[in-house]
Amino acid sequence: MREVIQKEATNSIIKNDYQGILLVAPRVGKSKIIIDSLLLSSFKSILIVAPLNSILDSWEVEIEKWGREIRERVMLVNQRSIKDKHKADIIICDECHTLSKAQITKIRAMKFDRVLGSTGTISDANYKELRPICKKIIYNYSIANAIKDEIISNYNITVITCQLDSKDKYVPAGTVKKPFKTTEQGAYDYFTKEFNKFRVLAFKDKKYENIKYMYAGKRSRLIYGAKSKINITKRLIQKIKGKKLIFTILNDVADELAKYSYHSGIKSKVRDYNLELFRDGKINDLSVCNMLSMGFTDKRLKTGIFHQLQSSEEPAQQKIMRMCNYVEGETADVYILAYEGTVDIDWLNKALQPFNSKKITYDSWRNYI
Repeated sequence: MREVIQKEATNSIIKNDYQGILLVAPRVGKSKIIIDSLLLSSFKSILIVAPLNSILDSWEVEIEKWGREIRERVMLVNQRSIKDKHKADIIICDECHTLSKAQITKIRAMKFDRVLGSTGTISDANYKELRPICKKIIYNYSIANAIKDEIISNYNITVITCQLDSKDKYVPAGTVKKPFKTTEQGAYDYFTKEFNKFRVLAFKDKKYENIKYMYAGKRSRLIYGAKSKINITKRLIQKIKGKKLIFTILNDVADELAKYSYHSGIKSKVRDYNLELFRDGKINDLSVCNMLSMGFTDKRLKTGIFHQLQSSEEPAQQKIMRMCNYVEGETADVYILAYEGTVDIDWLNKALQPFNSKKITYDSWRNYI
Protein backbone atom coordinates (compact mmCIF):
# COMPACT_ATOMS: atom_id res chain seq x y z
CA MET A 1 0.00 0.00 0.00
CA ARG A 2 2.86 2.38 0.76
CA GLU A 3 4.08 2.11 -2.83
CA VAL A 4 0.58 2.86 -4.16
CA ILE A 5 0.29 6.00 -2.04
CA GLN A 6 3.79 7.11 -3.00
CA LYS A 7 2.98 6.74 -6.70
CA GLU A 8 -0.30 8.66 -6.31
CA ALA A 9 1.48 11.47 -4.47
CA THR A 10 4.29 11.59 -7.05
CA ASN A 11 1.77 11.89 -9.87
CA SER A 12 -0.03 14.65 -7.98
CA ILE A 13 3.20 16.66 -7.65
CA ILE A 14 3.84 16.37 -11.38
CA LYS A 15 0.21 17.15 -12.27
CA ASN A 16 0.37 20.33 -10.17
CA ASP A 17 3.68 21.39 -11.78
CA TYR A 18 5.67 20.91 -8.56
CA GLN A 19 3.82 23.68 -6.75
CA GLY A 20 1.83 23.35 -3.53
CA ILE A 21 1.91 21.39 -0.28
CA LEU A 22 2.40 17.66 -0.01
CA LEU A 23 0.48 16.79 3.19
CA VAL A 24 1.33 13.17 3.94
CA ALA A 25 1.31 11.39 7.30
CA PRO A 26 4.74 10.61 8.79
CA ARG A 27 6.27 7.23 7.87
CA VAL A 28 4.79 7.20 4.35
CA GLY A 29 8.03 8.35 2.73
CA LYS A 30 7.70 12.00 1.70
CA SER A 31 11.36 12.22 0.70
CA LYS A 32 11.10 9.30 -1.70
CA ILE A 33 7.89 10.72 -3.17
CA ILE A 34 9.61 14.03 -3.90
CA ILE A 35 12.77 12.36 -5.23
CA ASP A 36 10.69 10.18 -7.56
CA SER A 37 8.98 13.29 -8.93
CA LEU A 38 12.30 15.10 -9.38
CA LEU A 39 13.70 12.15 -11.35
CA LEU A 40 10.95 12.83 -13.89
CA SER A 41 11.73 16.56 -14.09
CA SER A 42 14.16 18.62 -16.13
CA PHE A 43 15.19 20.99 -13.34
CA LYS A 44 18.85 21.98 -13.61
CA SER A 45 19.02 23.28 -10.02
CA ILE A 46 17.08 22.08 -6.98
CA LEU A 47 17.17 23.72 -3.56
CA ILE A 48 15.96 21.68 -0.56
CA VAL A 49 15.57 23.44 2.78
CA ALA A 50 14.70 21.93 6.16
CA PRO A 51 14.57 23.15 9.79
CA LEU A 52 17.21 20.77 11.19
CA ASN A 53 20.60 19.62 9.96
CA SER A 54 19.67 16.07 10.96
CA ILE A 55 16.82 16.20 8.42
CA LEU A 56 19.21 17.45 5.76
CA ASP A 57 21.48 14.50 6.62
CA SER A 58 18.51 12.20 6.04
CA TRP A 59 17.98 13.82 2.64
CA GLU A 60 21.61 13.01 1.77
CA VAL A 61 20.94 9.36 2.58
CA GLU A 62 17.62 9.27 0.70
CA ILE A 63 19.08 10.89 -2.42
CA GLU A 64 21.99 8.45 -2.41
CA LYS A 65 19.49 5.59 -2.10
CA TRP A 66 16.76 6.70 -4.50
CA GLY A 67 18.04 9.50 -6.69
CA ARG A 68 21.74 9.47 -7.49
CA GLU A 69 20.96 10.86 -10.94
CA ILE A 70 19.89 14.21 -9.48
CA ARG A 71 22.56 14.46 -6.75
CA GLU A 72 24.71 16.99 -8.59
CA ARG A 73 21.70 19.24 -9.14
CA VAL A 74 20.62 19.36 -5.49
CA MET A 75 21.68 21.92 -2.88
CA LEU A 76 20.73 21.25 0.78
CA VAL A 77 20.38 24.28 3.08
CA ASN A 78 19.07 24.84 6.61
CA GLN A 79 16.01 27.09 6.29
CA ARG A 80 17.56 29.54 8.76
CA SER A 81 20.43 30.08 6.30
CA ILE A 82 18.52 30.88 3.10
CA LYS A 83 20.25 33.69 1.21
CA ASP A 84 19.63 35.56 -2.03
CA LYS A 85 22.51 33.64 -3.63
CA HIS A 86 20.51 30.41 -3.30
CA LYS A 87 18.91 30.52 -6.74
CA ALA A 88 17.26 27.42 -8.19
CA ASP A 89 14.57 26.25 -10.59
CA ILE A 90 12.60 24.92 -7.61
CA ILE A 91 12.74 25.21 -3.82
CA ILE A 92 11.46 22.32 -1.73
CA CYS A 93 10.58 23.26 1.84
CA ASP A 94 10.60 20.10 3.93
CA GLU A 95 8.57 20.33 7.18
CA CYS A 96 7.19 23.56 5.73
CA HIS A 97 4.97 24.09 8.78
CA THR A 98 8.11 25.16 10.68
CA LEU A 99 8.86 28.12 8.39
CA SER A 100 8.70 31.43 10.24
CA LYS A 101 6.92 34.47 8.85
CA ALA A 102 10.30 36.03 8.09
CA GLN A 103 11.45 32.91 6.21
CA ILE A 104 8.23 32.77 4.20
CA THR A 105 8.65 36.45 3.31
CA LYS A 106 12.25 35.77 2.28
CA ILE A 107 11.29 32.85 0.02
CA ARG A 108 8.49 34.87 -1.54
CA ALA A 109 10.85 37.78 -2.26
CA MET A 110 13.33 35.43 -3.96
CA LYS A 111 10.65 34.66 -6.60
CA PHE A 112 11.30 30.98 -7.20
CA ASP A 113 9.46 29.62 -10.23
CA ARG A 114 8.16 26.74 -8.15
CA VAL A 115 7.76 26.22 -4.41
CA LEU A 116 6.93 22.74 -3.12
CA GLY A 117 6.24 22.24 0.58
CA SER A 118 6.01 18.95 2.44
CA THR A 119 4.76 18.15 5.93
CA GLY A 120 2.99 15.47 7.92
CA THR A 121 0.88 17.89 9.96
CA ILE A 122 -0.26 21.46 9.45
CA SER A 123 -2.58 23.79 11.38
CA ASP A 124 -5.07 26.13 9.72
CA ALA A 125 -3.01 29.10 10.91
CA ASN A 126 0.22 27.82 9.36
CA TYR A 127 -1.56 26.84 6.16
CA LYS A 128 -2.82 30.40 5.86
CA GLU A 129 0.73 31.73 6.39
CA LEU A 130 2.11 29.39 3.71
CA ARG A 131 -0.45 30.07 1.00
CA PRO A 132 1.41 33.06 -0.52
CA ILE A 133 4.25 30.70 -1.51
CA CYS A 134 2.66 27.23 -1.61
CA LYS A 135 -0.82 28.11 -2.94
CA LYS A 136 -2.71 24.92 -2.02
CA ILE A 137 -2.56 21.36 -0.69
CA ILE A 138 -1.97 19.14 -3.71
CA TYR A 139 -2.10 15.77 -1.96
CA ASN A 140 -3.52 14.83 1.44
CA TYR A 141 -3.01 11.46 3.10
CA SER A 142 -4.04 11.52 6.76
CA ILE A 143 -2.78 9.78 9.89
CA ALA A 144 -6.08 7.87 10.07
CA ASN A 145 -5.59 6.55 6.54
CA ALA A 146 -2.00 5.55 7.28
CA ILE A 147 -3.16 3.53 10.30
CA LYS A 148 -5.96 1.89 8.32
CA ASP A 149 -3.50 0.97 5.57
CA GLU A 150 -1.02 -0.37 8.18
CA ILE A 151 1.71 2.09 7.25
CA ILE A 152 1.95 3.57 10.72
CA SER A 153 1.20 1.91 14.04
CA ASN A 154 -2.07 2.11 15.89
CA TYR A 155 -1.90 4.06 19.13
CA ASN A 156 -3.39 4.64 22.57
CA ILE A 157 -3.12 8.09 24.12
CA THR A 158 -3.56 8.54 27.87
CA VAL A 159 -3.99 12.08 29.13
CA ILE A 160 -2.97 12.34 32.77
CA THR A 161 -4.44 15.42 34.41
CA CYS A 162 -2.90 17.15 37.42
CA GLN A 163 -3.19 20.44 39.32
CA LEU A 164 -0.86 23.34 39.89
CA ASP A 165 0.40 23.36 43.47
CA SER A 166 -1.40 25.86 45.70
CA LYS A 167 0.55 25.19 48.92
CA ASP A 168 4.32 25.39 48.37
CA LYS A 169 5.43 29.01 48.02
CA TYR A 170 8.60 28.66 45.95
CA VAL A 171 7.85 30.70 42.79
CA PRO A 172 9.63 34.12 42.76
CA ALA A 173 7.21 37.06 42.59
CA GLY A 174 6.95 40.74 43.47
CA THR A 175 9.45 43.43 42.48
CA VAL A 176 13.19 43.89 42.85
CA LYS A 177 12.59 46.10 45.89
CA LYS A 178 9.80 43.97 47.32
CA PRO A 179 10.37 40.35 46.29
CA PHE A 180 8.37 37.49 47.71
CA LYS A 181 7.47 33.94 46.78
CA THR A 182 4.12 32.51 45.83
CA THR A 183 2.62 29.18 44.78
CA GLU A 184 2.36 27.79 41.26
CA GLN A 185 -1.37 28.48 41.28
CA GLY A 186 -0.88 31.99 42.65
CA ALA A 187 1.66 32.84 39.96
CA TYR A 188 -0.51 31.35 37.23
CA ASP A 189 -3.57 33.31 38.34
CA TYR A 190 -1.59 36.58 38.45
CA PHE A 191 -0.02 36.09 35.00
CA THR A 192 -3.42 35.18 33.55
CA LYS A 193 -5.07 38.26 35.08
CA GLU A 194 -2.38 40.55 33.66
CA PHE A 195 -2.46 38.82 30.28
CA ASN A 196 -6.23 39.26 30.01
CA LYS A 197 -5.99 42.91 31.08
CA PHE A 198 -3.41 43.80 28.45
CA ARG A 199 -5.13 41.69 25.81
CA VAL A 200 -8.17 43.95 26.17
CA LEU A 201 -6.00 47.09 26.12
CA ALA A 202 -4.14 45.84 23.03
CA PHE A 203 -7.40 45.80 21.04
CA LYS A 204 -7.47 49.59 21.32
CA ASP A 205 -3.76 50.37 21.44
CA LYS A 206 -1.07 48.19 19.84
CA LYS A 207 1.56 49.50 22.26
CA TYR A 208 0.21 46.98 24.78
CA GLU A 209 0.84 43.98 22.50
CA ASN A 210 4.36 43.37 23.80
CA ILE A 211 3.21 43.51 27.41
CA LYS A 212 0.44 41.04 26.63
CA TYR A 213 2.94 38.61 25.09
CA MET A 214 5.33 39.13 28.00
CA TYR A 215 2.73 37.83 30.45
CA ALA A 216 1.79 35.00 28.08
CA GLY A 217 5.46 34.01 28.04
CA LYS A 218 5.75 34.19 31.83
CA ARG A 219 2.69 31.97 32.17
CA SER A 220 4.05 29.44 29.67
CA ARG A 221 7.45 29.27 31.35
CA LEU A 222 5.75 28.71 34.70
CA ILE A 223 3.88 25.71 33.30
CA TYR A 224 6.96 24.39 31.48
CA GLY A 225 9.05 24.31 34.66
CA ALA A 226 6.58 23.87 37.53
CA LYS A 227 7.92 21.41 40.12
CA SER A 228 4.62 19.60 40.71
CA LYS A 229 4.40 18.17 37.18
CA ILE A 230 8.13 17.41 37.05
CA ASN A 231 7.79 15.28 40.18
CA ILE A 232 4.75 13.42 38.80
CA THR A 233 6.58 12.80 35.52
CA LYS A 234 9.58 11.34 37.34
CA ARG A 235 7.30 8.85 39.10
CA LEU A 236 5.58 8.00 35.82
CA ILE A 237 8.93 7.35 34.14
CA GLN A 238 9.84 4.92 36.90
CA LYS A 239 6.47 3.17 36.71
CA ILE A 240 6.42 2.63 32.94
CA LYS A 241 9.02 0.07 31.95
CA GLY A 242 10.79 -0.40 28.64
CA LYS A 243 12.19 1.91 25.98
CA LYS A 244 10.68 5.39 25.92
CA LEU A 245 11.25 8.97 24.88
CA ILE A 246 10.42 11.69 27.40
CA PHE A 247 9.38 14.97 25.78
CA THR A 248 9.58 18.37 27.43
CA ILE A 249 10.27 21.99 26.45
CA LEU A 250 13.11 23.34 28.59
CA ASN A 251 16.66 21.96 28.43
CA ASP A 252 17.19 22.05 32.19
CA VAL A 253 13.95 20.15 32.76
CA ALA A 254 15.05 17.50 30.24
CA ASP A 255 18.26 17.06 32.21
CA GLU A 256 16.28 16.69 35.43
CA LEU A 257 13.84 14.12 34.08
CA ALA A 258 16.36 11.51 32.94
CA LYS A 259 20.03 10.67 33.33
CA TYR A 260 20.52 10.86 29.57
CA SER A 261 19.13 13.70 27.46
CA TYR A 262 19.32 15.01 23.91
CA HIS A 263 18.90 18.72 23.22
CA SER A 264 20.66 21.80 21.87
CA GLY A 265 22.15 22.70 25.24
CA ILE A 266 24.43 19.64 25.29
CA LYS A 267 27.77 19.40 23.51
CA SER A 268 27.25 17.57 20.22
CA LYS A 269 29.59 14.67 21.08
CA VAL A 270 27.77 13.97 24.34
CA ARG A 271 24.39 14.44 22.71
CA ASP A 272 25.20 12.04 19.87
CA TYR A 273 26.65 9.52 22.33
CA ASN A 274 23.42 9.58 24.36
CA LEU A 275 21.34 9.05 21.23
CA GLU A 276 23.57 6.14 20.16
CA LEU A 277 23.09 4.49 23.57
CA PHE A 278 19.32 4.85 23.16
CA ARG A 279 19.25 3.56 19.58
CA ASP A 280 21.38 0.54 20.56
CA GLY A 281 19.08 -0.31 23.47
CA LYS A 282 21.76 0.26 26.09
CA ILE A 283 19.52 2.78 27.88
CA ASN A 284 15.72 2.82 28.04
CA ASP A 285 15.04 6.48 28.87
CA LEU A 286 16.04 9.52 26.81
CA SER A 287 14.64 12.99 27.54
CA VAL A 288 14.37 15.37 24.61
CA CYS A 289 13.02 18.80 23.71
CA ASN A 290 12.54 19.49 19.99
CA MET A 291 15.52 17.93 18.25
CA LEU A 292 13.95 14.49 17.71
CA SER A 293 10.46 15.71 16.81
CA MET A 294 11.16 15.21 13.09
CA GLY A 295 13.31 12.91 11.02
CA PHE A 296 13.89 10.32 13.76
CA THR A 297 13.00 6.64 13.37
CA ASP A 298 13.44 3.74 15.80
CA LYS A 299 11.20 0.74 15.13
CA ARG A 300 11.71 -0.57 18.67
CA LEU A 301 10.33 2.64 20.17
CA LYS A 302 6.67 2.27 21.14
CA THR A 303 6.30 4.44 24.24
CA GLY A 304 6.44 8.18 24.74
CA ILE A 305 5.86 10.35 27.82
CA PHE A 306 5.03 14.01 27.35
CA HIS A 307 5.95 15.97 30.44
CA GLN A 308 4.93 19.08 28.52
CA LEU A 309 3.30 20.14 25.27
CA GLN A 310 3.76 23.58 23.77
CA SER A 311 1.32 26.08 22.32
CA SER A 312 1.97 25.10 18.69
CA GLU A 313 0.20 21.86 17.81
CA GLU A 314 2.33 20.57 14.92
CA PRO A 315 5.45 19.78 17.03
CA ALA A 316 3.36 17.67 19.42
CA GLN A 317 1.75 15.78 16.56
CA GLN A 318 5.14 15.13 14.97
CA LYS A 319 6.52 13.91 18.29
CA ILE A 320 3.64 11.48 18.82
CA MET A 321 4.43 10.00 15.41
CA ARG A 322 7.94 9.08 16.60
CA MET A 323 6.32 6.16 18.47
CA CYS A 324 4.17 5.03 15.56
CA ASN A 325 6.60 3.01 13.45
CA TYR A 326 4.54 0.13 12.13
CA VAL A 327 5.29 -3.29 13.57
CA GLU A 328 2.59 -5.91 13.09
CA GLY A 329 0.55 -6.48 16.23
CA GLU A 330 2.16 -3.65 18.21
CA THR A 331 0.52 -0.45 19.45
CA ALA A 332 2.14 2.84 20.39
CA ASP A 333 1.47 4.05 23.94
CA VAL A 334 1.56 7.79 24.53
CA TYR A 335 1.19 9.46 27.93
CA ILE A 336 0.57 13.21 28.12
CA LEU A 337 0.50 15.22 31.35
CA ALA A 338 -1.58 18.40 31.46
CA TYR A 339 -2.59 20.91 34.13
CA GLU A 340 -6.35 21.15 34.62
CA GLY A 341 -7.93 24.60 34.35
CA THR A 342 -5.00 26.11 32.46
CA VAL A 343 -3.89 26.87 28.89
CA ASP A 344 -2.16 23.48 29.08
CA ILE A 345 -5.57 21.94 28.28
CA ASP A 346 -6.03 24.30 25.32
CA TRP A 347 -2.64 23.25 23.91
CA LEU A 348 -3.56 19.60 24.49
CA ASN A 349 -6.89 19.89 22.65
CA LYS A 350 -5.24 21.52 19.63
CA ALA A 351 -2.48 18.91 19.50
CA LEU A 352 -4.91 15.97 19.63
CA GLN A 353 -7.27 17.19 16.89
CA PRO A 354 -5.97 14.77 14.19
CA PHE A 355 -6.21 11.77 16.50
CA ASN A 356 -9.21 9.48 17.01
CA SER A 357 -11.05 10.48 20.20
CA LYS A 358 -11.93 6.82 20.81
CA LYS A 359 -8.22 6.11 21.30
CA ILE A 360 -7.80 8.86 23.91
CA THR A 361 -8.50 8.25 27.60
CA TYR A 362 -8.28 10.64 30.54
CA ASP A 363 -7.03 9.71 33.97
CA SER A 364 -5.80 11.29 37.20
CA TRP A 365 -2.11 11.45 38.08
CA ARG A 366 -2.93 9.74 41.37
CA ASN A 367 -3.41 6.46 39.52
CA TYR A 368 0.15 6.50 38.19
CA ILE A 369 2.20 6.95 41.36
